[in-house]
This record gives sequence, C-alpha cells and structure tokens, in this order.
Amino acid sequence: MTPFFLHFFYYDPIFFTERLINDWIAEDADLKTLSRADLEKDFKQAEQKLSETGIKFIDNFLKISGFI
Repeated sequence: MTPFFLHFFYYDPIFFTERLINDWIAEDADLKTLSRADLEKDFKQAEQKLSETGIKFIDNFLKISGFI
C-alpha cells in the first residue's frame, strides 16, 4: 500500500524531488517508522508514472496542434 503522503505526487509533482523525499525520511518521526526501501520504491513508482503521464500529455498536445 502506498503511504498517504505519496499520493500528493499526483497533485503537485513539481515540488517533490528525490532529495526532498530523502530529507523527509531522515527527519520525519512517522516516516522513520516505515521501511526506507519501501518508501524509496513507492517514490520511484510515482516518479515513473508522472514521467509517463507528462510524456503522453506533451505528445497529445503536439499531435492536436499538428506539430507531429
């Protein structure tokens, strides 16, 4: 199950970076109780999904606008 905080990636991904997530994991008492490997895996999955979505978005825009 994806930790609740990772769902925010789907709403405002620009502000979430690997460095920020690592800082949170290192400093947040609640996150410290969770598996770092699982948190990192969840972040990578969310990051991958956002990349795929962004590529589709740009591709669709370019198709609709007639550039490709």
